[in-house]
Amino acid sequence: MPYYIQSDRLYYELVISKAKGKRTAKLEEMMILIATNTIRKKQGNYRTTDDRDDCMQEGLLHLFLNWKNFDERKFPYNIFPGASFSYLTEIYKRGLGAGYNSITEKRSYNDARINISIDAMNEGNGAHFI
Repeated sequence: MPYYIQSDRLYYELVISKAKGKRTAKLEEMMILIATNTIRKKQGNYRTTDDRDDCMQEGLLHLFLNWKNFDERKFPYNIFPGASFSYLTEIYKRGLGAGYNSITEKRSYNDARINISIDAMNEGNGAHFI
């Protein structure tokens, strides 16, 4: 667990925010701290500071949209004290990846349409194995 966020306080803010149905100001501050400290470690991956800032915003968007999916019953604090931090960090890192892929125009494997026809192999005679 990092020194800049207390795991019990983060867990508490997540539970309170889920009960209220909206993020508390303290939880938003903690999310931004997670974002700034996580992207600092990946500083060299970006060509420009604009790319880095765009990816950071995409990661924060994912974080602000998906924070409420944390299940405190599945990961109780007394058994998994760092689960809330790990959960939020993983959401943010996946958002960073999505932002980076959109900037570099990379496609996922699902977007690539590869058509392989068995009839087209071996001049239309089908596939033969020797």
